[in-house]
Amino acid sequence: MKYRNLTIEEHFPKLSSFLLRGFFNKQTDMPPHWQEFTEIVFILSGHAEHYTPSEDWLPIRRGDVWVIPPKGMHGFRNTDNLKIFNLLFASDSLPIPLLDLYTHPGYKHLFLYPSNPDFSVPYAHLQITPPYIRKFESLLNCFTHFDANLSGRVHNSAIYGIFMAIISVLCDLAVKDSTEERSPLDFQKINLFLQEHYADNITLAQLCKLSMMSESSFRRHFFQSFGMTPVEYIKQIRLTAASRLLLTSTLSVKEISSRTGFNDESYFIRTFRKAYLCSPLEYRGKKAVMKHDAAK
Repeated sequence: MKYRNLTIEEHFPKLSSFLLRGFFNKQTDMPPHWQEFTEIVFILSGHAEHYTPSEDWLPIRRGDVWVIPPKGMHGFRNTDNLKIFNLLFASDSLPIPLLDLYTHPGYKHLFLYPSNPDFSVPYAHLQITPPYIRKFESLLNCFTHFDANLSGRVHNSAIYGIFMAIISVLCDLAVKDSTEERSPLDFQKINLFLQEHYADNITLAQLCKLSMMSESSFRRHFFQSFGMTPVEYIKQIRLTAASRLLLTSTLSVKEISSRTGFNDESYFIRTFRKAYLCSPLEYRGKKAVMKHDAAK
């Protein structure tokens, strides 16, 4: 399969000595694609699945931050009111004052991806807490303000300063993450099991046996790895699968409820409405209208 390649010339039309752009974006579905520059993706709100070569499709949520390296690939699907901030730059064009970033102990973890990858190494990914989300939103708003309203040397100085602040905070968080006690939970093993068996009646005892942990240890390490409880994570996977079936099949709500592990149709409808702010049938109808309008 041939993938689209996003080039520097295409995304930095006004070429300068330092290639840097940042913008808020109402992200829609976007097939996996290559790119020639570094991209930091801040997930600000909404729902979707995000693709990377080493981890395939994974649910994403507010607070996720992904660093996509040059020559990296990623994409989005099943997007629903997904708001993100894209920070694009070419690291080899950093001006001299910003080269200090290279010496930060967190920089290597976030930005020095193998130059000849086999894509077995996951891209750098952080899950930031609400206080830091608000801090980043403030910095990102400042970035777009100066980018839109200033020019010349003042513009460059302001943009570079805000950019350096953003990267520095990310590097600080990366260092904190790398020095915390590592969870013995096999993230990929558990995630693969849940992705394959989400429609089954999964019990906590099964997951504890699979991870070879006691119930209390499993709950603690699962939350550290996934940022939510097992019940919440399984529910999110089931909702994602249900939303996909609503768009790609003519199955009834009752059939979709059953196929995705929601054995109680009423509970499924309530849970879906809470997550997507509409009923399953309303969701199917809205998406159909959007597709129709886009096809005109």
